[in-house]
Amino acid sequence: MVQELAGDNLSEIIKKEEKVVAQFILSWDDNCQAVNQDFIKIATEFSDVTFITVDIEKNPESSKLITAEVYPSTTFFVGGNVKAQTRTKKIDALREFITENN
Repeated sequence: MVQELAGDNLSEIIKKEEKVVAQFILSWDDNCQAVNQDFIKIATEFSDVTFITVDIEKNPESSKLITAEVYPSTTFFVGGNVKAQTRTKKIDALREFITENN
């Protein structure tokens, strides 16, 4: 299951949950929406990871946790810290990214 960040509190979530994969998107962007649908599908394959979608315009403080200029951008956090980041738009590459960092 993928949660949509609603409280601009990603920093609290990544401190509380051991492993978090966050996809940073622009809600109005068609590419972001398409990749987010793949993100939602992939989330069902990893029961030990928390998946979150972060709309960067609605969650400006949470967006400061990463360095990205292109969206969507997917970040894997472990123990409250960034472990890895990718900007891939391909479902197989996104799955591989999560598998390698899990």
